Amino acid sequence: MKSLICQNSTRQVISELDKYCNEGGTIGGLSLVDATADQNQVVIIVHDEPISNEIATVWWDGYKTCLTQAGLSSDGSTAKGTH
Repeated sequence: MKSLICQNSTRQVISELDKYCNEGGTIGGLSLVDATADQNQVVIIVHDEPISNEIATVWWDGYKTCLTQAGLSSDGSTAKGTH
């Protein structure tokens, strides 16, 4: 599974999916796991097999936990009070 983090625009999302495929990836499933209105950003996971809602939720929860442990917020910026 690979995460694609980009601007919330159709052109940017298609560009990221195109790049993923050009690097040899195949799309069997994808899931939008986060979208931020204030930062105009989306996080999409893509895999060569179908992705269930349960798997997408577990993946996103784990991803956010790792970011928190690393002292980052889900948008990649430094979390307040950690550095």
